[in-house]
Amino acid sequence: MSSGSTSYLRFPHLGGSSLVFVAENDIWLGSVDGGRAYRLSADQARVASPRLHPGGERVAWTSWRDGAPEVLVGDIEGGLATRLTYWGDRKTLTLGWSGLDEVVACTAAGQPSGRRTWAHAVPTDGGPSRLLPYGPVSGLADGELGTVLVSAVMSREPAWWKRYRGGTAGKLWWRPAASAGEDGEFARLLPELDGNIEAPMVIGSRVAFLSDHEGWGNIYSVSVDGGNGAIGTDLRRHTDHGSANSADHIPAFYARHATTDGDRIVYECAGELWLLGSLDGPARRLDIRLGGPRTARARHHISPERHLASAVPDRTGRLSVVGVRGTVHRLAHRDGPARTLLAEHGVRARLARPLGTDRVVWISDASGEDAIEITALTEPANGTAVEPKRYGAGEIGRVLELTCAPDGSRAAVACHDGRLLVLDTVSGELTELARGADGEVTGLAFAPDSEWLAWSDPVEAGVRRILIARLTDEAPVPIAVTATRFVDTSPVFTSDGKHLAFLSYRSFDPVYDAHSFDLSFPNGCRPFLVPLAARTPSPFGPSPDGRPVGGSDSADGPDSAVSPTGTGGAGGPDGASGPGGGDGAETAAEAAADAETGTNKDASKDASKDASAREFCRALAWASSR
Repeated sequence: MSSGSTSYLRFPHLGGSSLVFVAENDIWLGSVDGGRAYRLSADQARVASPRLHPGGERVAWTSWRDGAPEVLVGDIEGGLATRLTYWGDRKTLTLGWSGLDEVVACTAAGQPSGRRTWAHAVPTDGGPSRLLPYGPVSGLADGELGTVLVSAVMSREPAWWKRYRGGTAGKLWWRPAASAGEDGEFARLLPELDGNIEAPMVIGSRVAFLSDHEGWGNIYSVSVDGGNGAIGTDLRRHTDHGSANSADHIPAFYARHATTDGDRIVYECAGELWLLGSLDGPARRLDIRLGGPRTARARHHISPERHLASAVPDRTGRLSVVGVRGTVHRLAHRDGPARTLLAEHGVRARLARPLGTDRVVWISDASGEDAIEITALTEPANGTAVEPKRYGAGEIGRVLELTCAPDGSRAAVACHDGRLLVLDTVSGELTELARGADGEVTGLAFAPDSEWLAWSDPVEAGVRRILIARLTDEAPVPIAVTATRFVDTSPVFTSDGKHLAFLSYRSFDPVYDAHSFDLSFPNGCRPFLVPLAARTPSPFGPSPDGRPVGGSDSADGPDSAVSPTGTGGAGGPDGASGPGGGDGAETAAEAAADAETGTNKDASKDASKDASAREFCRALAWASSR
């Protein structure tokens, strides 16, 4: 192979001065003298085992163009290839030609086991194939003195399972031509050879093959000239790949895919083609240069919808941060161009999220380990590139989840070792908030006021609970929202911050099975809603004042007002403050002021409950989609 070529050449076969082989998932035609080769196929599909016609005008090969491997035949001068088989078997492989009008191939189609591949003669005119009476074989070759075949139950070549010595290794069999017409049986050659055998070839009075019984895959031959009764003797090695005495220019790799035209042997080693002119001479490397474009190395445009990793909208709903195959992009929902935020070769970014209104955060492996990176959503006015700020490289391990506070002040990550870390995006301080007792923390969710964080905590095997913590405290302490009895997951705050919705596996309701006369125990999951303050009523319960006549859902009132900072809530789990913010005394004062002015708030309270119910439905939909 030319030093300027970087292609990997495989599956060679020769006939006369012509040489066919496989490169870049296509069949190529070259010369045994080297030089430039030309492409015969352009299917851009996996191909293997091309075999030249004895007359040199056609070539047959195995192709995965239509899914399963099938036998195709085409002209040397070009044109469309013709499909000869429709077996649909993954073990189909082209072996050679039988005469001028039949291709020999092996397949397990119609057999009780995929390991039992039989040889078939396939007519090139499209007729039905003919089963050859050799039994299960993986390799076959005919010569003037007889027929040689390899029986192997193992489905891998020696180079794929080096130095295999098991009972499914290939075995060499020989039948002289004199006994072929008398239904003569095959006799095993070299039963004492402790190695894997493949690629049988008949060259004159000798049978050549590939074997690794000496530790490396090389070409060997044995005599089958029965004139002196010396069948299966005089074992010789003809190549020195991997040998301690081999020359420096001979690669120490397995010889593979050896074929012959009856006089010469061509094979592949380390992606290069080698020619053995005779069994008495040394092997030489063929200088093959490929012509035409390198289609397999050309830039490939992917389909984003097939490789979309994440798409998270910002708070304004005007744009989304999109992750596609390790790259990050900013995509406007209506007008405006898309901007690539990260597309660096060898760097994989994931879990990209908007951070506030002007920044974006993701997990990157640019330093070799997972790290948190933050950069701006928009380009600077002067157009200069700004490197992302990196935090926690080598400290956070492998990140499983990432979520951001609505105001962009914090980001929380769940790590593979069970740690829950919180990053202060202003100071860059990374602190450990909690650690799972038996597994990874999941379901991270910030409250609308960005002060509270909820998550699902693994207490023990098969038990998870919901915890929340106020991050603005000097030493945040997790507060249990649910008991350690069930499997509670996917917490999410309602947009007003008054309730926490989550999914829970806590229903044991056996039903009669529809397929068997017995009870079935489905793993029932149901949504639940928790008020985060003692005085927050259930949005689904009846109102103490009843529903007023003519009440409007659109009425405004103190309970239905939602503040961007969450100040419309009635307090946290302790009745004083919570994710909804606010103070219980202020709420009582407002209620007293409303009573003094005589304002009727019944309609607004009823509207608030309906709004809370709608918030729960939205939160439930979000929790179910996570």
